[in-house]
Formats: sequence, structure tokens, C-alpha cells
Amino acid sequence: MSPLHKALQSWRGPDSILRTLRQAGYDAHSVYRDFIAGFCKSRCLSADISEYWQETAKEYMSSAGGLFDLGKNRSVEGYYRSPYLERLRLQSQTIKSKFSVLPSIHPCVHAYMSEIEFGDRALYPEIRKTVEERKSFECMQQKVSGTKWTGSKRNFNLIVDDVAESLGFEILGNLAGRLNTSTIDYGSRASNGLCFYFRADNGVREPIRARVPIEFRIGYESPTNDDFFIADLRYIIPGIEQYGYFAAPESAVLGIHALIKAFRSLAETF
Repeated sequence: MSPLHKALQSWRGPDSILRTLRQAGYDAHSVYRDFIAGFCKSRCLSADISEYWQETAKEYMSSAGGLFDLGKNRSVEGYYRSPYLERLRLQSQTIKSKFSVLPSIHPCVHAYMSEIEFGDRALYPEIRKTVEERKSFECMQQKVSGTKWTGSKRNFNLIVDDVAESLGFEILGNLAGRLNTSTIDYGSRASNGLCFYFRADNGVREPIRARVPIEFRIGYESPTNDDFFIADLRYIIPGIEQYGYFAAPESAVLGIHALIKAFRSLAETF
């Protein structure tokens, strides 16, 4: 097991991240999660969705990645293997699916994803509408302004600079120290050797149309090409990826704040 993977085994779980976000006024991910829980209830399917999210996050973090909802190293000694998820995995062998590969071993999540893909195409837009309403409320509560948002990737980084600095991240440059004007890495190092950093697309002056271009990674001591790529944090805090999408300038700015705050909170759980 590499030093990175060894350090990841000390993760304390997602609970304190959720508490920190809620206390800071960020809770759109809970709207998303509540929507799915309500879908489960309406279909009389398993109501243990919170345990499912908790256990998938633990396997994902321990394995430094996953295959859908199972940790990719769960069968290797030393990595976390959830008894709960193992029961679901065995039970999922009887699930009848239109997918060639099951996107989830949880019966409700599978039903939800099947409905979006093959059934009611209005379901996901309904979720997005509900989430954006919550984000609009948060913008008003936190007095978030979209006046600095131009949609340009270069101007986008001016906003990211301010948020990153306020939460203790500093500019690291680019991956492995090579000059690359298309991305900027912002990072912070933990006492156990982990390096938490995120990459912001600084690209050309083209508009950012629907999603803020930030990707999160965890390395050991310094960034390398073999680091743990956790993308938009959705496998650690399901629903948090909704902050990456936006329907208005202020929603984009709010999303930048919420995602980087979530990542900072993650760094504090080791």
C-alpha cells in the first residue's frame, strides 16, 4: 500500500463535512438527497439510503476511487470493505435492469437512475429546479453577488483566487511544477502528509456555459500524476455536485464557494 493510500485509511467519514456545510449555510445537496429519499419512499423501496451513501463514501475514500458504488480496492487486505455493501452486492445479482452494467447495487438508486434514463425524462429537470430554488435562497441569505462573473474562464480564476485564499489554499502552480497556462492548482497540506489540491481551468476566453470547471484531487506531500482524482466530490457527499451546475451568475459564484468549502471540510476530517 502506497503512502497516499495508507494516509487515506485515517478518514473519519463524511458526517462532520455535512455539519460544517449546513452551519455555513450550504445545504442544496440535502435537497437533492431528500428528493431521492422521497422517490424511494414513493416506490416503497429501501429507506436505508443514508447508510448507503455513508458506506459508499467510506469505501471510495479508502480505495482512492471506485467502480460505481464499490471501492476499487475493497477486495484487497487493508482497505475498507463494508459488510452492508457486500450484502447489497449479493442481492443486486437478482436485479433486472435495462443497463448493461448496473450503475448502482442499491435497489432504489438503481430504480431512480433507470427512471431518469428510460422513464420519466422530466424527473431530473424537476430535481434541478428544486435545487436551484434552494441555491437562490442561499444566494439571498449570504448576499452572494454575480457581478464579477463574466463567464470567461480567465475571469473565473479571479473569483477562485479570493475564495481559495480565504479558506487557506495557496497557488501551487501546475501539476508536477510544469508551466501550463490552461490550469491553476490551489492546494493545502495536512499534518499526515496528504496534499489537498484542486485544479481550476484557466483556459482561453471561452464562456463557461453550465458548470464551473473545478476538479479536486488528493496527493501525498506534493501533486503527481498518480494522485486520487475525486472530481466534483459526488462520491463523498452525494448531491454536492449540484453546486457545480448553475442557472445564473450568482449561482455560479455560490457554487465556487460551496465546493471549495466542502473540500476544505474534507481536508479537516483526517
